Amino acid sequence: MATYLTTGGAGFIGTRLLEIAHPHHTLHNLVNTRPTAYGTDHPASLTDTDAVKRVITETAPDAILHLAAAGVSRGMQDLGHMLSVIVLGLQAM
Repeated sequence: MATYLTTGGAGFIGTRLLEIAHPHHTLHNLVNTRPTAYGTDHPASLTDTDAVKRVITETAPDAILHLAAAGVSRGMQDLGHMLSVIVLGLQAM
């Protein structure tokens, strides 16, 4: 059983991935606005480097699955925000 830290676990792809993985793995999810249906949620903004590092240290994941994209519908309205969440979140990790 592996331990995973996910971002974007409340999104379309993330929800499906967590649904499939939860019976077999330990799941921790970085969440900013919406809770996830599976695993343990850890409230933190991906753009808050200190919070992201704290969660990574606390959860000690075997792997990080970065699926966050600030929402497709919102991204279509604010592409700059969507890209900043993706890129700054990756940089924080």
